[in-house]
Amino acid sequence: MRSGLFGLLRRAATITAISGLAAGGVIALTSAPAAAETSTVISVTSWSYIDSATPHENLTSTSNNAPVGTHVDADGVAHTSKSYLTFDLSPLLGNQVSEAYLKSSETAVTDCSSKLETQAWITTPARKPTWDRQPSEVTELDGPTVNLGQCPSPLEEWFATAAIQKAAASGQRFVTIALRLPDGDQANPDDGRDYSAAATLNVMYDRPPNKPTNLSVNSAQCTSTPIWVGPSPINLRATVSDPDFESVENDVQWWPVDHPDQRTDINPISLPTELDASKLTDQTTYAWRVRSTDQEGETGPWSQVCTFKTDLTTPNAPIITSADYPPSTSGKSGGGTGIPGTFTFDANGSSDVAGFRYGFTGVPATYVPADHPGGVATLGFTPANPGYTVLTVESITESGTPSAQVSYAFYVTNNLPGVDCGPNTAYIDTPRQCTLSPAPGSDVTGYVYGFDTAPATTVAAGPDGTATVTVTPLDQFGHDTLNVQAKLSNGDTTGINPALVGSNPGQPKVTASQSEVFAGTPVQFTFTATLPNSQSFTYTLNNAAPVTVPVGADGTATVTFTPATEGFDGVDVFSTDANGVKSGTGDGAVFVDATTPTVASTQYPPGSASGEPGIPGTFTFSSPVPNVVSYTYTFDGGAPVTVPAAADGTASVTLTPNATNNPQVLLVTSTLPGGGTSEQADYEFHLDIAQPIVSCPSTTVGQQFQCSLQPGQKNVVSYVYAFDGAPNVTLPAAADGTATITLTAPNTAGNYPLTVWSVDSGGLMSDFNGGQIFVGAGS
Repeated sequence: MRSGLFGLLRRAATITAISGLAAGGVIALTSAPAAAETSTVISVTSWSYIDSATPHENLTSTSNNAPVGTHVDADGVAHTSKSYLTFDLSPLLGNQVSEAYLKSSETAVTDCSSKLETQAWITTPARKPTWDRQPSEVTELDGPTVNLGQCPSPLEEWFATAAIQKAAASGQRFVTIALRLPDGDQANPDDGRDYSAAATLNVMYDRPPNKPTNLSVNSAQCTSTPIWVGPSPINLRATVSDPDFESVENDVQWWPVDHPDQRTDINPISLPTELDASKLTDQTTYAWRVRSTDQEGETGPWSQVCTFKTDLTTPNAPIITSADYPPSTSGKSGGGTGIPGTFTFDANGSSDVAGFRYGFTGVPATYVPADHPGGVATLGFTPANPGYTVLTVESITESGTPSAQVSYAFYVTNNLPGVDCGPNTAYIDTPRQCTLSPAPGSDVTGYVYGFDTAPATTVAAGPDGTATVTVTPLDQFGHDTLNVQAKLSNGDTTGINPALVGSNPGQPKVTASQSEVFAGTPVQFTFTATLPNSQSFTYTLNNAAPVTVPVGADGTATVTFTPATEGFDGVDVFSTDANGVKSGTGDGAVFVDATTPTVASTQYPPGSASGEPGIPGTFTFSSPVPNVVSYTYTFDGGAPVTVPAAADGTASVTLTPNATNNPQVLLVTSTLPGGGTSEQADYEFHLDIAQPIVSCPSTTVGQQFQCSLQPGQKNVVSYVYAFDGAPNVTLPAAADGTATITLTAPNTAGNYPLTVWSVDSGGLMSDFNGGQIFVGAGS
């Protein structure tokens, strides 16, 4: 029997781990580095028990209670029992077990004062044990740990790591564990107890890394055929993984296929990795494979073997020749646009050249195979553009190794047809005759042309090689294009000459009756059509919705509008002809001056406090617009009043501020000579109504204190105050206009707001006097 001290220590370790995890930490129970592992719970596969009272029988119970020790039945018969639990270890076979625990719980205890610890033994295999035929008890498990203070115990654990490691390592699929009491205590009825037969083996184990997959060499996936590699570093890749999500190190082996005895190991290594091609032999097939080892030292299986073949010699630069398009160094040009030619690429003595990679100026590179290894390739090429052209070529071996790049420059004869469509001043929607002519030295039989997006049309050439076609430009932005190709007598067709057919968009002219007007003054815009046969104008004024008006018999139209506010008003306009073609866009503008009156007052200037209620002031109105008729004003919310303008365009009024508002607001407009109304002037001024003088002593929490008030305005009859957010309080003034406020300080030290204003005999409120009352903490 194991010491109870071991159980307490095991229990303490378990509690430490649980509390650490609950707190969000990572607990390492040993000094070994933490590693990812797989945990599993293996349930009982089968169970039974034996009974001394029925020595030849193997027993089970539907109650799933596994008896241990001696129980006495109602007839006084003693039944001494052991229980056997069998577990299937299949999930553990081939894996490295790091920890294993047998877990169960007591379901019944005869006497909780008994301190016996139930033993757990690994037995020899036993299918149906009986009391007379008991399996041998081979290894006792350490434990149990118990849930202290509870009876029956809800959880007991036995440490089974060594035993389960041994069983799994030997390939043993099933293991049976016997639960029993110590020999000297089995027959004591006071020590009898039952366990749940639903026991478990809780196991932590490490699985070996997976077999590597997706092997590749220089990004080429491995197949049964060796991958060609060149003299550059050889990149080896594979997908490696671990079922327990541990990081792994890799072991790479490589060797010549014909000499497996020359195997080289590279470890530990991360993937991808590179082999130095300079250490390999040319024209040799090599094999390689990889396996992984995890942090627990478990090594997985080797991958499939991948092979590659070396081609380490750079081929000679190719030779390029062409009779149709001679090199530019010859001083000759060749062919022409649309005229096919051929170029020959020669491997220049390199027998392992499989093909050639070539590209023309501005064209992506293309691969063409050689007619045989180390042979030639013939490229057909039809230029689309005339002039200087560069062809670049490099030889490519079967491994993909390129040679040095060779450039071949040549000139393509300019045989594009000429296009003449007359003056660019012709208007759009006007038919144009275009003459198509052959390039010098070209034998032309006809032309293929397309205008803008229209389908291509063919026209025959005349005896002199020219042809005439009619097109009608319609684009108001001048983007009409005539695309022309010449048909040569040998059946070839030249490249395209994209000729821009310039034209006049015919935008209308715009004139304004005035270049500068006052807001509210009508202004006229006159549109004059320039596009022949224009039927209407469509104009947009200040980005408003477009408006369409007809073109008059004289080719014009006039529109009138009245600008409302100052600024810059503009108009855009185009015309539309009888065929629905739109002209270009013309524009015009007028600058609009403000009509806002100016208000001035010596007694009550804006932006400062002055005067008093009941004291009249003179306000003078003037206008930037000559010959205004009158002014209409509204003072302090009153009814509108209109006064005529004097000969100099001004008007003066006397106004007396009342006692109800501060600031005072005066709104003024003028009547313009044409009958319109100007923009409004907003004139605002403040009355100088002095605030009361407030004097308060310092105070402390909870104390009553008084503030004295002295008038700032005349004829004060009362004061209104508000303290610390409380409702307003009205306080009558003495005959001399003074008053005293009695307040109680709050019970908490701090700053508290006090606001005071006065009211005179006419009901006019003064300005506010506001501040903070400091309340100290006291002694």
